[in-house]
Amino acid sequence: MSENGLHQLHKNIRDEASSDVDTVHTGPVTKETQIIAIYGKGGIGKSFTLANLSYMMAQQGKKVLLIGCDPKSDTTSLLFGGKACPTIIETSSRKKLAGEAVSISDVCFKRDGVYAMELGG
Repeated sequence: MSENGLHQLHKNIRDEASSDVDTVHTGPVTKETQIIAIYGKGGIGKSFTLANLSYMMAQQGKKVLLIGCDPKSDTTSLLFGGKACPTIIETSSRKKLAGEAVSISDVCFKRDGVYAMELGG
């Protein structure tokens, strides 16, 4: 990158950093259901971010369903103090072998206002 280009990049970054931050929306909710998905390469903090974001939203009175898709169950184990939830895949396989139906209470758990399920891979 040329010196001029680098100077312009630094100027743009400084301008953006000094601009006013948008205020948080506090008006009426215009949509009944909002879906947030976080994805990316491994080890960048997705599970940590989702567990904390879910908890924070539940503490604000929002109804939250967290669905983890990690083979290690990191997302829900963070929420449940290190204890991994049984995954939907393993639970449905076990129930099917036993000739039993899977109920929502077999795969959905609640902690501090957050409902959580772990797909398991």
